[in-house]
Amino acid sequence: MKIVIDGIFFHIANTGIARVWRSVLAQWCDSGFIENIILIDRGHTAPQLQGAQYYHLPTFNYQEEALFSTKLQEVCDQFHADLFISTYYTTPLSTPSLLMIHDMIPEVMGWDLREFWWREKNYAILYANQYIAVSNNTAQDLMRFYPEVQPSRITVIHNGVDKGFHPAESREISGIKTKFAINASYLLLVGTHLGANQYKNGTILFEALKHWQSPEKLTIVCVGGNVDLQGEIPSLPNNVDICLIRPTDEELKALYSGAIALVYPSLYEGFGLPILEAMACGCPVITCHNSSLPEVGKDAVIYIDGQNKIEMIEALEKVQNQAIRNELITKGKERAKKFPWSTTADKISDLCLEMIADTKNKTEKGSFISLWQDFRQCQVREHQYLSMAETIQAKNIAVNDLVCHLENEIENNNHVIAHLQTENQQLQDSIDKLNWQIEELLNTKKTLKRLCRKVLKKLFRLKLDTDKRCGDH
Repeated sequence: MKIVIDGIFFHIANTGIARVWRSVLAQWCDSGFIENIILIDRGHTAPQLQGAQYYHLPTFNYQEEALFSTKLQEVCDQFHADLFISTYYTTPLSTPSLLMIHDMIPEVMGWDLREFWWREKNYAILYANQYIAVSNNTAQDLMRFYPEVQPSRITVIHNGVDKGFHPAESREISGIKTKFAINASYLLLVGTHLGANQYKNGTILFEALKHWQSPEKLTIVCVGGNVDLQGEIPSLPNNVDICLIRPTDEELKALYSGAIALVYPSLYEGFGLPILEAMACGCPVITCHNSSLPEVGKDAVIYIDGQNKIEMIEALEKVQNQAIRNELITKGKERAKKFPWSTTADKISDLCLEMIADTKNKTEKGSFISLWQDFRQCQVREHQYLSMAETIQAKNIAVNDLVCHLENEIENNNHVIAHLQTENQQLQDSIDKLNWQIEELLNTKKTLKRLCRKVLKKLFRLKLDTDKRCGDH
């Protein structure tokens, strides 16, 4: 039995989806299931796992997705793969596929589904034989947006929480506060603060803190994400600071453990992994009652309306009530224990085995596979034609540039010729004038010669006459 897994997401980003697959693969190393895996490592970005077999490929070219389906099928054929799994919406040409759906955020939030990855997500959903949804809410959204997907083909398998997330010792908490210069009680914001279309909704916390009445100093520790909330800083009270950091998992454990609360006000999530991590570390959680978040948090967190600043302020006050805080910590730890990665990994491997054993999966999509291959081949040809068109266009531009250059050269040369012709005419006029002057001089010379001869004759006669008169005397 061989399963090819495309580790493309490790090349794309080191965010939640990468954490999910890194954790599942690590569990498979422990269970021995990794021996069945061929992990496609793009650009040496995949985690190095003991017992895993790797197939190395260069980094992904986003403009050649159809061409890459052919390459993925070649890898599947080379290893006689029984099953293909992508970490992020890539597809082969015929090998049965198990697709993990992490969320339906682009569809729910109304993003432009013509963008590259959302278009590929659509293709991957159409191609897949079976689906893993990371929450019941995600499964419901998948069926809502893709009614052609049969419910019997969707298996809900929740994400897990890493064993490394547990309450840190007080010295670890003190050490991490010293390292990151956190000099007050603090709240945590984990992950992207706003997200596309601002669905992560981090702004609600800052809006609420504008009305913060407590005299005590407070720090907002933003873990990861971009520095996209800096515009909110001037409007905060003087006793509220912001600290943006990128900690390791070990450091994040200590940050969770020492925080007043994790504030996770997202307007939509496919699962909500930071909530689990916080609860496992004994950190109370403030989140919203939407999408998959209640499915993860149950009664172990404080829920608010993600648009209500007053509810946010009330939640911040409530979480500092010691009795409520203790109850949240206790319930959170118990809730987190229900999500071990070992269970997640075992359920996925069991589903893989079921799919491979189910020969029906391999035959019932025969007509679809034929159409799919034709579709991808058409995309290959389209890509080739577009590449040819781009090449021709580039050559046309180069030829036009050359023609323009030559025309400019000709025009410049014509200007030079015209200038030379003008100079030549001026020279010719000067020569003509000089020739006229020479002719005038020659005429003058002739005239002078005649005059000189006349004068000489007169002088000669005068001399003769003078000599004769002298002789007579």
